[in-house]
This record gives sequence, C-alpha cells and structure tokens, in this order.
Amino acid sequence: MGNSGLHDQHSRCFGVFTRVVPLLLVICGVVFISSCGKPPIQATANPASEWPMFLHDQQNTGRNDVSIKIPTHVVWSKRFKTDEHSRSVTSPIIYRGKVFCFTSDGFLRALDLRDGSEVWKISKLHMSFTAKITPCGAKGRVANFDGFSLYATLADKNETIWTNTVVPSASSITSSLISEGDKIFFSTMDGSLNAVSLGNGKFVWRTKILSGSDEDLAPCAAGGKVFVPSNKVLESNNQSIYCVDATTGKVLWNDDKSNALIAGSVTYSSGNIYFGGISGTVFCLDSNDGHRVWSSTLSSSIMATPVVTGDLVVVADESGIVYGLDKQNGQQKWELDNQDDIRTPIVASRDFIIFATSSAFQSNLVFVDYKTGKVVKTLDLSKVSSSSNVGDIGTPVNLVVVNDRIILLTGDNAILCLGN
Repeated sequence: MGNSGLHDQHSRCFGVFTRVVPLLLVICGVVFISSCGKPPIQATANPASEWPMFLHDQQNTGRNDVSIKIPTHVVWSKRFKTDEHSRSVTSPIIYRGKVFCFTSDGFLRALDLRDGSEVWKISKLHMSFTAKITPCGAKGRVANFDGFSLYATLADKNETIWTNTVVPSASSITSSLISEGDKIFFSTMDGSLNAVSLGNGKFVWRTKILSGSDEDLAPCAAGGKVFVPSNKVLESNNQSIYCVDATTGKVLWNDDKSNALIAGSVTYSSGNIYFGGISGTVFCLDSNDGHRVWSSTLSSSIMATPVVTGDLVVVADESGIVYGLDKQNGQQKWELDNQDDIRTPIVASRDFIIFATSSAFQSNLVFVDYKTGKVVKTLDLSKVSSSSNVGDIGTPVNLVVVNDRIILLTGDNAILCLGN
C-alpha cells in the first residue's frame, strides 16, 4: 500500500478540509454580521471597584467586600445645578471606573472616578425634572429613567442602545432600578412590579401587586425570585411582602402576617430575606415559602434597609441607635447609640459599617467595627472639606464605598470623593 495509502489519506483529509473550512468561514461570517447590529450584552461581575446599583447589588446588601482605609481628605468634588423646589441629583452609582448620576436638567452624567471630570453626558429630556430614580449598571450598560422614558446607554460612551417610552406618566417608575441576569426590575406608580429586557428594553412581564413606591427603595432579586413590599396598607394595618418569579412574573407567595408597616427595602442573604418595620421589629423570612424564621423587636421604629455583613444583621432605628443582630436567630449582639441623627443608609465594607450623621453643629462620617459595634473613627466632614478647600458640603444623604474611595451625595446636590 505504501505511497498509495498515504496519498488516499491525504486526499481524504484535504477533502474534509475543503468542506469544513468554508463552513467555518460562513459561521464566523454570520457571527460577525450579527455582532455588527446592537452591541452585545457584556457579562461582568461586581468587583470591589464598583457599586452599580442603589444598595450595591440586586440583593440590596449595601455591602462591598473590600478593605478600605479611613479617608483623610476630599479627592475631588462636583457640585450640580440646584433647584430649591426639588432634588437635583440622584444617588450615584459606580460602574466601569465612572460615577453615574442623573441630574434635574435632564442629563445622565458619567464622571471619571479618579478626578471627577465629566467623561460624557446624554439627555433624552429637554426640560427640568426632579431627579429621583437611581440608575443601575450591568453587562456594559447603564439603565436610567428620566421621568418620561426608560433608556440604556453603553457605559463606556454616550451611545443610547434602546429607549422605552411605553411607561406612561400615570405609571411612572417609582423605585430605584436593579438588574438581575438579562432583566431590569422596578416598581411603577400603578402598583406594578415590572421586568424589562436589558438587551432591547421591551417589557418581559408586568405584575400588578401594589408594589412599593419610593425612589429610595429598590426591589430585591435573588435565586430566580424578586421580592418587594406592597405600598398598600391593609385593613389590619399591615403590608405584604411579595415573592415573584423572575422569569414569568407569577406571584409565588406573599406574607401579610408580619404585622408590620415596612420601612426600607428587602435584603437577601443565604436563603433568607430581612426587612424592618416602623413598629420597631426586624423580620427574617425564608425566601422559598415566606415562613417566618425569626423576628426581633427593638426600642424604636426601623427606618432603613437592614445590612447583612458577616454573621450579623445591622439595622438603625429612628432615634439613631444601631443594632447588630445574629443573622441566624435575631438575638442582639451589640447596640450603639451615636446620639446624632443618621442621614444616610448604613453601608458595609469588609471591616466596617459606615454611615453619616448630622446635628445642628456638624456632619460626621462614622466607622464602626461590625463585629463589636465599637466606633473606630468619627470623621468631622466639615474639617475634611475645609482642609481640602471645598467649602460647606451640606448634609450627607447617601454614600457608596469602592476600593480606597468613599463617594458622598450631599443635600446641596454635590458629590464628593473622599480618600487618603
């Protein structure tokens, strides 16, 4: 057989080659052509350098797993046009090295996280509007609501990918936006929980459940489910927590037995959801069926979203007392009375829980060891700002934590970046 056999093998191999290569070229051509339309959705995680949603992530944890140093000065500041009759800038998010916020002059703005310089801005709205709804960043895109339309832009440049104007003013968006998988979730004024495709902006489903209506709240998504409190106070003076299938919008369960007027958003951790009520009770429910795992009654109304960090649930009441509760059974581990009003949501890093307080005399940024409840540092923000020649910064209203930076939103519509 010798050379003749080798020739036959080469002929067969060449035949396969000539059939397969054109097929591969055709397939590659199809992929290339399809990618020349809308930019593909890019898969990204939430690294320590990002805070892409109102409470960091779709589970509303309010926690970024990063070790930070206590800041010493203002790295940069950005003050926006103010409107005495309305809120002029949304809570900021941090995504892909930029600080995103929507301002009341109708612009979604992207600032460079390093120095605060404006990278780009884009507007779909040619009029002033109260800035309320926090945008969200996911898979290379930033979704925003400007009061009339929901739209998504590329995070890296001011290019709009899609615009959804189906949301009528009578059903305008009333909660911050979150993203889970390929969907964006939010509540609307008509009491619906909504899912919109992150890819093309089309509605996937709408479920009428009288869901929460507060721009400083956000739905919670985890494990293929979405959790949201109702905004209807029942005859028994309660509110319900609804659990909805994230794929279909079907209501899986609802809890109206917690005897609570719910304050803040729902937080998810390790198979359970946590929330507080203005009655002063913190609840832990099993996310699978809504049965109560535990409840813990504190001395005053809970007015903000719980933060779960380590093995603790951290909450604050309206009198300014902060509590650390055991995540498994709700038993109180520590209590901190910081004397002043807490003005921002409580957030957490790897080592600290952090919040801003204010009194008639000054505003502080407080760093607390989450394991012990002991104050590690109280930072006088007026001294920090004056030493950095920033001037009066006003009362803090929100903060986010990324790597070696803390971003503050103030009541006089300024964003400050604090660092070392």
